[in-house]
Amino acid sequence: MTDYGWSGNILKIDLSDNLSKSVPTPRDLKLNFLGGRGGNSKLLYDLTDENTHPYDAENPFIVGTGPLAGTFAPSSGRYTVTAKSPVNNMLCDGNSGGHFGPELRFAGYDHLVVTGKARTPVYVYIEDDNVEIRSAEHVWGKDIWESDRILREETDVDVQILLIGPAGENLVKTSCVINNLSRAAGKCGMGAVMGSKKLKAVVVKGTKGVELYDPDRFLEEALKTKEDILNDPLAKSLSTYGTPALLMIANEQGWLNSYNSQRGDFEHAEKLSAEHLTENYFIKNKGCFMCYIHCSHFYAVKKGKYRTYGEGPEYEQTGGFGSGCGIDDPEAVLYLNTLLNKLGLDVITTSRTVSWALEAYEKGVIDKETAGMELKWGDSDTIIELVKMIAFREGFGNVLADGAYEASKKLGGEEFVIHTKGVLHCASDPRGKKAYGLGYAVASRGGDHLRALPTAEYAFPPERAEKMFGTRKAADRFSIEGKASLVIWSEHVAALADSLGICKFMTNLIYGFSVEHMANLMTYATGIDFTEERLMKIGERIINLERLYLVRHGVTRKDDTLPRRYTHEPNPSKGAKNQVVELDPMLDEYYRLRGWDEEGRPGKEKLDELGLK
Repeated sequence: MTDYGWSGNILKIDLSDNLSKSVPTPRDLKLNFLGGRGGNSKLLYDLTDENTHPYDAENPFIVGTGPLAGTFAPSSGRYTVTAKSPVNNMLCDGNSGGHFGPELRFAGYDHLVVTGKARTPVYVYIEDDNVEIRSAEHVWGKDIWESDRILREETDVDVQILLIGPAGENLVKTSCVINNLSRAAGKCGMGAVMGSKKLKAVVVKGTKGVELYDPDRFLEEALKTKEDILNDPLAKSLSTYGTPALLMIANEQGWLNSYNSQRGDFEHAEKLSAEHLTENYFIKNKGCFMCYIHCSHFYAVKKGKYRTYGEGPEYEQTGGFGSGCGIDDPEAVLYLNTLLNKLGLDVITTSRTVSWALEAYEKGVIDKETAGMELKWGDSDTIIELVKMIAFREGFGNVLADGAYEASKKLGGEEFVIHTKGVLHCASDPRGKKAYGLGYAVASRGGDHLRALPTAEYAFPPERAEKMFGTRKAADRFSIEGKASLVIWSEHVAALADSLGICKFMTNLIYGFSVEHMANLMTYATGIDFTEERLMKIGERIINLERLYLVRHGVTRKDDTLPRRYTHEPNPSKGAKNQVVELDPMLDEYYRLRGWDEEGRPGKEKLDELGLK
């Protein structure tokens, strides 16, 4: 029987015993969790518990594609990696674009599950049904770009490769995994999980393609979806400038991370603006698999001490190492972007860790003797050196390699760590947009903006906000009314995007890829009747399953919190002057609407409704 829509197989690899086998993807996993993030989270829930250590052989490194990944659906190049996090010993995943996810599907797999530990460095080579575990000793210690080149030379130039750099090899907790040289799945130490298994890379070549139930109607719906995406007012800006376009908006509205979120604006923001980067450094656009927006760019700094080239940067780079660390030199910011991609370091957590160190130094919590150097805002050369030290765990970098949260436990300055559940926040200050504050607090992988990406609070007109969330004030970024409903809706849509294998920029930022489009595409892909209601229930099921995993690890209301800086220190910047995040009333409403108790535990009635007994 043809398994329309899904590839139909899970590839399981045990590095300890040097074994691999393919097993059918369970029907429950497909129909109730779809794939990608949803399927990964269910596999993690089943394979681990609170006693599993992130560096145990039993902790799985899971790669999940989605049933729309690798199809005609717009922006269907995403995949998710999942494991227990070395940062907080709870759920961790990262989502990335490019072309790796579709290639894994073309090889015939919905998920890859790697357990065990190799005795010496290895990489996994997958070519359809042929799976080999090969020595990676010749690329161990080499950076991402050099390793990618060597592995292509010895396999095939057309393979897709998921890699770790020196940071992952050295179990740096701010490390990530990277494909296509610059597309990162990061945030909570996924590179370190691969490093703990001595797994340098996964190399894939697939020739099987994806079989659809009704390819003609699927293509027709995909083209409709494309038009709705391109007709969105934000599409042109995102296509021209990419996410760096957010920096000047954030600066004006007071939610730009500056000096470790001590401010919501940056006095030198124009130097880091998308317009300045486009005019002076961008060479051409680049898109992920089946993407019509192509929001990324190739850049080059052609002379000077920061001479470099690469892909990017994202807003998180300009708002993380730029304004976040007080660097106003765009060439230094681009140099750092290349360096992070080569070393395999996550932009958000690494920049937040460095900016914490800069503030701790400024406030006298650490000194030159502790750091081994003088730390100053905007000192590009010292910050570049510190990033290298983090990747190789050298000197003070060894302390910072465990992230700002762990470093503060050893050195003090915990009040300067911008985190939730130990996971560091992105470059958006929720004092300037309150739904982001609630989204950070309840995110199932810690302080994460992408679990909800609740841009509806400033993207929707008041009339639409009232219809969907019960009040026009939901479209007011300073109001807390309606934000619980808005965040819940955003979380469900984001979970669907991550699980289907599509880019949530198209679902939670541009909004052109609607749930209606998702339902029609899934129906034509699989031959199964997927309605909007059915999909949104799956999104809700995924959120509740992930919450159950956190509850299993002891998470309660006390953990669904924000840094004191956001809840008690009024924003000093013009665009969000005197604002703080009033979290508790939003949290009360969020729990009530979710059917959770006052400690944030899903109730029996809700679990029965979702089939999560």
